[in-house]
Amino acid sequence: MIPFFSAFVSLAACTDAPVDHEETWAAVRASSELRAELRSPAVDLRAQLSDAVFAGRVVDIEYRDADAVDGAGPVPFTFVTWQVERAWKGLDTGDRFTARFMGGRAQNGVVLTGSEQPNFLLGDRDVLFVDSTLEGACPLVGCAFGRYRLVEGRVYGNDGHALAVADNGELARVGGRDLAELHLFDDGAELHETPMSGPTAVGGESSDEPTFFGWLDARLPVDAGLASPRSARRDDPLVVPAVL
Repeated sequence: MIPFFSAFVSLAACTDAPVDHEETWAAVRASSELRAELRSPAVDLRAQLSDAVFAGRVVDIEYRDADAVDGAGPVPFTFVTWQVERAWKGLDTGDRFTARFMGGRAQNGVVLTGSEQPNFLLGDRDVLFVDSTLEGACPLVGCAFGRYRLVEGRVYGNDGHALAVADNGELARVGGRDLAELHLFDDGAELHETPMSGPTAVGGESSDEPTFFGWLDARLPVDAGLASPRSARRDDPLVVPAVL
């Protein structure tokens, strides 16, 4: 049996203040209301804190070990690469972008999972809100809440919540789906699957992809003054958060 242990990755661990957005990140850390906004489907603050917003397909996943701060490592990191299909900020269609996440399978066979870390599989399609200057456990703005799944032409939260543009023009959770993707975990050596249980659909239907993309087109202003995001590389120094 593969040994598992999990590390709780809090929102604070995912929002170390990058230099370009220091004041805004400081305000987020100081305000429970703003932190709650990053845990909702809302995109305005999330886009402001991002240096890349794009839709893409996962085309590559690699792993690398790092030593823990106290020398107790190794701690695995996962490098996920997307082919950009559509971009709203920081990137261009056709680009490839790589982000690194704490977690995965270490060379000694130990698997590290995070309670709020997104799990990616080859072929996944997502809309991502990224701040590439974050050096902790997760480069997504709000961590798992900064990922919007595109499944069978519709949009869902990382946890399977169906998301739809409401009558007031805001993105809202309207139901839930027990997506097959939620029951798959690739640890770098083996694909694990847990059984689906209960109803597979609860509540309303999510927005379709063209509606969601059109809403983002209208919602997200172009910020030409922001520096281009930096794609992660396997030889980059790895920072292991102290939460371990």
